[in-house]
Amino acid sequence: MLAAEYRDVLAKGEMSLADLAHTSTVGRASLPHRMTIRAHTADEAVAALDAVARGDTSPAVMVGAAAVRAPQIGFLFTGQGSQYP
Repeated sequence: MLAAEYRDVLAKGEMSLADLAHTSTVGRASLPHRMTIRAHTADEAVAALDAVARGDTSPAVMVGAAAVRAPQIGFLFTGQGSQYP
C-alpha cells in the first residue's frame, strides 16, 4: 500500500514532508482515488499514514474518489488567420 511506503520514507527521514507532498502531487499520474492528510510536521504525517496503513480512521485523513467527467470537445474560430504562418 502506498500509504505504508510514504510512512516509511518520512519515518526514516529520507525525504522532507514538503518534498514528499510535492513529488506525490506533481510526479504521479492523476488516479481516481484520493487521500489527503492534514499535518504540520513529518511526525504528524507519519502518525496519520500509520493509521491509514492499519486500516484505522483518523481525523487528519480524508479519503475519497475524484469525479470522472467525459472529455468535452471545443472549437475555436479566431477569424484572424492564425492557422496560416
